[in-house]
Amino acid sequence: MAVAETARRAEVVQELKAAVAARERERRRRERGVILAGRVLIVLGLLASWEALSGRVLDPFFVSSPSRITRAFVDLLLHHELLVHAQYTTIETLAGFAIGSAGGIVLAFLLTSLGRLYEMTEPILVALYGIPRTALAPLFIMWFGIGITSKIVIAALFVFFVVFMNTVAGIRSTSPQMVDLVRLMGAGGGDVLLKVVLPSALPYILTALRIVVPTAMIGAIVGEFISAQRGLGFLISRSTFEFSTHAAFAGIFALMVVVVLMNAAIGAVERPLMRWRPQQRASGNGG
Repeated sequence: MAVAETARRAEVVQELKAAVAARERERRRRERGVILAGRVLIVLGLLASWEALSGRVLDPFFVSSPSRITRAFVDLLLHHELLVHAQYTTIETLAGFAIGSAGGIVLAFLLTSLGRLYEMTEPILVALYGIPRTALAPLFIMWFGIGITSKIVIAALFVFFVVFMNTVAGIRSTSPQMVDLVRLMGAGGGDVLLKVVLPSALPYILTALRIVVPTAMIGAIVGEFISAQRGLGFLISRSTFEFSTHAAFAGIFALMVVVVLMNAAIGAVERPLMRWRPQQRASGNGG
């Protein structure tokens, strides 16, 4: 009888836990729905206000209107011009993002594993980080030409230092006691790196990757503004020279779409990687 009673209590506890988990999932689902609805209402309100004020309070020559921007966006899309320019900017952004991120992560782990070398190079890296990347962009255009290579290099430079600094901070946040404990259990250097240092640095790395998505785009656009024959930056620059405000805003909207999609892709990768963290599960990813 005692065994049966214990088993029954365990079943009741499991049922209660399942019920609590189901209620929590439902609460999170409703919360995400409320947040999404709020975002949509805010955007629609801003667009409606913009449309109402354009031509009455705001000069449409300078700020255009959502309706004219939408028509320009559809027109550029139907003539495939927007897709061609977006393709080049996306390639530049993705390549710069990948190269800059990989370089920053690899160099951070390499230098921090050689403690004295990092201490010697840290002031140099900080000094280089302090140089405005936009000031270097014309040099890269001169060195690598006006083609896609210079835009990729500029985007990678914009990304590299942010990822590098965040990765170093993540590596330094590793608990020395945990490292000592793992070594006492017989773990080698590779095990310490993969099972202790990397999980400790991973939140910092993923945060940096989220930050540098628009940063990579900025680098590519800066290069296109300086000298280019294609790309969304070129489209926006050309439209402003032609005083076509609605076409320029259409290009800006296309940039926003690309950044949102890239950020969503990073989030999709981040969720399974960070599932082991209790605070991540508790937050429910309300965004």
